[in-house]
Amino acid sequence: MAAPRLRGKRRVDYDASSKNAELDGSGDLPTVWANDILSLTGETPTMKKWLLAALFALLCAPAHSATLIGDTVGCSFTGGAFTCSPSSAVVDGNAEFTIGGDFGPVLSVDVGASSFTITALLDFPFGSDTFTLSSLDLGSPITGVLLSINGIISGLSSSNVSFGANFVTIFFPDTQWSDRSSATIELQTSPVPIPAAFPLLAAGLGAMGFMGWRRKRKTAA
Repeated sequence: MAAPRLRGKRRVDYDASSKNAELDGSGDLPTVWANDILSLTGETPTMKKWLLAALFALLCAPAHSATLIGDTVGCSFTGGAFTCSPSSAVVDGNAEFTIGGDFGPVLSVDVGASSFTITALLDFPFGSDTFTLSSLDLGSPITGVLLSINGIISGLSSSNVSFGANFVTIFFPDTQWSDRSSATIELQTSPVPIPAAFPLLAAGLGAMGFMGWRRKRKTAA
């Protein structure tokens, strides 16, 4: 006797091994989904390989995290007697770098999820120095920066800041930093667009499943 039809639900005939794999967790989800579509469309094993490849491409596409926490970034300070130490560090939420010379650090650099803050450790003037923070990977290129100043820093403005896809440079032309004053740079990026092929692929798979369902429905009728 034929199995009763349920309104609002599709009945899919699983292969026994695929069904067991889904229930006990030993199978991977894309394979189960591919079997679902094949059971509806009645396609060949060759088509199954293509379906599996498409599903894995959709589900396993590399994703970039929009945060610098855990990343390794580079630091340099040139133009005078000061250097940035260390030259690279893993972002961990604390002050990763210091800038100074023989008598000790004068600035600290704290990198956050999508920003960094430079803090003066004492009153100090700078000449024609250049600070660069590099390897800033936020998943998409940097498209803008926003400078905010806390305290008194004379000679520093947004015109002193430049940027590229994954770096920010600040020019220090005769700037005067007061003790514990700070400058924070917020990094701005554009959203990562969804690859054009993904919606087309999803629509194609959906159309295949719908056509297979209608074909089986007509055959059963």
